Amino acid sequence: VYLLNVNPLTTYWIAEKIIGLLIYILLGMVALRWGKTVAIRKMAAIMAVLVFSYIVYVAHYKTPALVFTY
Repeated sequence: VYLLNVNPLTTYWIAEKIIGLLIYILLGMVALRWGKTVAIRKMAAIMAVLVFSYIVYVAHYKTPALVFTY
């Protein structure tokens, strides 16, 4: 963000990447530590992979896809 000199609050694809990264981190914590059962851990791991692929999609096409579509 600093090198591109953009504001993540007005550049929506960067904002979506940051939101996706936070969700990815939380899902990883559930999958690796906080999940009580094996089923919860597996579901969190699968969701983390989906969120990661979404982050890659937004980074590649530089368009907001879910949260900030207009």
